[in-house]
Amino acid sequence: MSRTKRQFEDKPAERKDVPLIGICVGPPGSGKTVSTARLAIGMREVVGGEVFLIDTEMNRARHYADEYKFRHVAFEAPFGSLDYWDAIDHCLQKGAKVIVVDSFTHEHQGPGGYLEQHEELVEKYGGDNEKARERNSMRAWAKVAPKRTFLLHRMWQAKCHFLLTFWAKEKAVPIKDQDGKLKIVDIGWQPLGGPPFFYAATFSCLLLPGSKGVPDWSQESFKNKVAKMEDHHKACFKPGKQLDEETGRQLAEWARGGVAAAKPEPQSAGTSVATAGPQKSHENLTVSRGTVIAVNQRRGAKGSAYWTVGMTCEDGVRELVTKDKATADILQNARDGGESVGVGWKKSGEYLVIESVTALDLRADNAEPEPVFEEP
Repeated sequence: MSRTKRQFEDKPAERKDVPLIGICVGPPGSGKTVSTARLAIGMREVVGGEVFLIDTEMNRARHYADEYKFRHVAFEAPFGSLDYWDAIDHCLQKGAKVIVVDSFTHEHQGPGGYLEQHEELVEKYGGDNEKARERNSMRAWAKVAPKRTFLLHRMWQAKCHFLLTFWAKEKAVPIKDQDGKLKIVDIGWQPLGGPPFFYAATFSCLLLPGSKGVPDWSQESFKNKVAKMEDHHKACFKPGKQLDEETGRQLAEWARGGVAAAKPEPQSAGTSVATAGPQKSHENLTVSRGTVIAVNQRRGAKGSAYWTVGMTCEDGVRELVTKDKATADILQNARDGGESVGVGWKKSGEYLVIESVTALDLRADNAEPEPVFEEP
């Protein structure tokens, strides 16, 4: 077979004009639409042009047209992968530099979407014959999957920032224990959408019910593969704060090749320390100082309640646990008030168990904080 040999070029690597794919996952009312709109508007301040919002949800994005400026693209069924590309390509042809797609879940399970196309082909190949349907299932996937791959690769090649939203639902899966018995294990909130988009994402975040656009950066969210954040972008996300225009501006500035530096926020005397301090050992405890970003109640195997606490410290995000409701309440109040705390913990197996909580204020760095709560 004759072919013309391709020629390639190499040059020093440079971070410049890097396209971003960001994802917000959450149930209804968690703030996905507003969060992605605000991120997009912040990005526009850096890259210019107009924000295009592709709306699959009965034009609900228009509810926010008075607060945020964007080009609205109404998108109705069918919701196939190639239909999504047609909507995106429309925006690109108009010169879009930032595209919001709200929501991408329809590509997966909406009318004419990925799952429905597969079911239609299985019906076509196998009819009512169950064995024939099973036998032709992979054949059907082989017809549908390349369309999604086409969409994803075209998005990768586009010189544009994408912000996608996905619905989420709480899921549980059956897992065999050491005795071979099936048990149902809660895996938390999971996105309703195709995994390849999450593999391709630069970052993704989980917005819990009623969070009003404040991401859950807990270790559990990362463990469940819902949250994703590169080290380069940690400076862009303010712990415990809503996703907003400033976050979008920082992300776009980094992608352009600049430094993702946050604009300094003024502090008045008597307010809590805004940034995490160093860790140290104190009375046989490891003390982590930082900002609480999430407090979530869970249930153990025997139904007993415990709380997971997500905390952003100087060396990254930590997830700690406590069985004490009073401790959880104090940390929840700290989260709601944006206050920094010092948490003393011990490692027990794979868990970091909270033993004490202290408040931090604007005293000297070497001063010991006074205890607010300490378990016996």
